Amino acid sequence: MPWIADTLCVSVVTVRSLCKNLYRKAGISKKLKHVHLVQQLRAREQGGFHGDRRRDARAH
Repeated sequence: MPWIADTLCVSVVTVRSLCKNLYRKAGISKKLKHVHLVQQLRAREQGGFHGDRRRDARAH
């Protein structure tokens, strides 16, 4: 986490707090679940997942 803090110009404590809040809001109780969620999102992106189909349909 120190590299994240350096990149954002905040303290490591702030990064931990932000991550904790993100996990809570996402309903993730363990970091392993977070890793699994990120892997799923990356797989969707690589598979051509483009988010909200309704938005895509309105753009055409």
